[in-house]
Amino acid sequence: PEDFEAIRFFVDRVHLIAPGFQITPTNAQAVTRICVALDGLPLALELAATQLKYMTVDELLAQLDEHMHLTWTGNHRFPGQHDSLDKVVVWSYDLLDSGARRLMRSLGVFNGGFTLGSARAVHTAVADDDVASQLRTLVNASLLERVDADAAATRFTMLETIRQFAAQRLHESDVCQAAHRAHAVYFLALAQSVAGQSMHVGVHSQLAVLDAEDDNLRAALSWALENNAPGLAVGLGVALGGYWVTRFRMQEGIAWLTRLIQLPACEETPAINARLHATLGRLLELSGDYQHAQTALTNAIALARAQAQANEMALALSYMGLLTRTVGDSAGAKALFAESAMLYAQLRQRHGEVVNRAYTANCHHDLGELDSAEEQYRFALDRAPGLDDAFINAYLLWRLSDNLAAQERVAESKELLVQAAARFTELQAFKALAGYAHVTAAQVAMANQDYPEMLRLFRVSLKHSLQTRFFWGYTYELSACALAMAKLGRVTDGYTVTAFVDQAFRRAGAPLAHRQGLHDEVSRTAKTQLDAEVMAAAWQRGMHMTLSEITALTLADT
Repeated sequence: PEDFEAIRFFVDRVHLIAPGFQITPTNAQAVTRICVALDGLPLALELAATQLKYMTVDELLAQLDEHMHLTWTGNHRFPGQHDSLDKVVVWSYDLLDSGARRLMRSLGVFNGGFTLGSARAVHTAVADDDVASQLRTLVNASLLERVDADAAATRFTMLETIRQFAAQRLHESDVCQAAHRAHAVYFLALAQSVAGQSMHVGVHSQLAVLDAEDDNLRAALSWALENNAPGLAVGLGVALGGYWVTRFRMQEGIAWLTRLIQLPACEETPAINARLHATLGRLLELSGDYQHAQTALTNAIALARAQAQANEMALALSYMGLLTRTVGDSAGAKALFAESAMLYAQLRQRHGEVVNRAYTANCHHDLGELDSAEEQYRFALDRAPGLDDAFINAYLLWRLSDNLAAQERVAESKELLVQAAARFTELQAFKALAGYAHVTAAQVAMANQDYPEMLRLFRVSLKHSLQTRFFWGYTYELSACALAMAKLGRVTDGYTVTAFVDQAFRRAGAPLAHRQGLHDEVSRTAKTQLDAEVMAAAWQRGMHMTLSEITALTLADT
């Protein structure tokens, strides 16, 4: 039966290039021997089928027999089945003309696919061939697959077995280093072309360009670090920093930046050093490692100030402000954001100015300075149009809604909240951030002691935050859910969730900040309703649960 399936697959593939092909008494044995010899492996069969455009079945069998040294014992169920696939890949490669072989070898440098532009940039650095024509040859031979044909830039991919073969051929050639350097140079230029917008989370089309090249960007960075190309490596780190922050690639970004900062090329360029330290600090803060974030950001500010680098100073101050507010010092954060906004205004960088005006408003709100907060939010909203960043507009609507709710201007608040949720949802890749809008509504429910509604809304927001593994987001929502659970009679579960969050912050070496009040209220409720032994057991349980376990407990109805 397996052989019959292989024969059917082979014939289907032949029909793609020779629609009139049929199995006849004359060719049936040859077709069967081809399928048996290739162990029924789909890729091997597909590669072999493409050759029937140029030869008969008997000629194909003879070619395979000659080039693959196959034996026809009928005992084809041997452990090394992939030997057949390896051999047919080599055979398919050998059938190509010299130009197509050179291009396929060059394409071994790519990871996760490539575009015509990237293929041309790499290959023309090592050979003088017509790349578009040779790509067609490789597609026709089933050595490449065209994907995203309707996209602005068509992508091509290789199956991993073929890619590994091409990479090995490249490694054995005298153009290997040149191809890898051309690859790194191309992807550095690509990253730099969108670096200025990678901090704008609403510019999805630009971010999607980098999303599609994740594997190539990683490969370029790895090669640059391992092959004495520090300039390329540091350049990639600077260009990708905003992308890692915006896409919440905390652990990946931290790992790369930790290596890059140790390079002499980084230390020799204070502005770059300041940028990399600032980005590292922000990623550490997002991951909950506040102590090391403080160190990195302090270094960034010192480096920028020493060299009078206003742009790097503005960014480092903004990131330090975010950290300072996160740990509970809104007054200190307000001063940092205000200085950052002023520097961005002087630099005529409106996006940075608007964002830091919004952050300044957040601090006014924290401190109960609601009129000042509203003034700053509205100023930022007036400046936001034309920024080509749909996210910042949605964010400002959400925050202003929160501010108006605190002023008990409920109708105005709800109207803005609906607008904010709609804007977040429109952002496709950022639909998860629609949870922001639910936080405001949940906080209103909490203020009104409407605990069922509070729990429902914070659960919705929690699900959104978990999609991005946003530490400060999901820990706040877990703490709020714990309070609602305790107030609704699930005191033991609420106390268990509180213990989990407390332990998470202890591991991060960070204070609970504004979560402390929520935790204190849960603890007071637990002390009045649980005995000491039950409380201790619940606390120990929460300290040792995983995030997925605590999430399941929080989202469960009982």
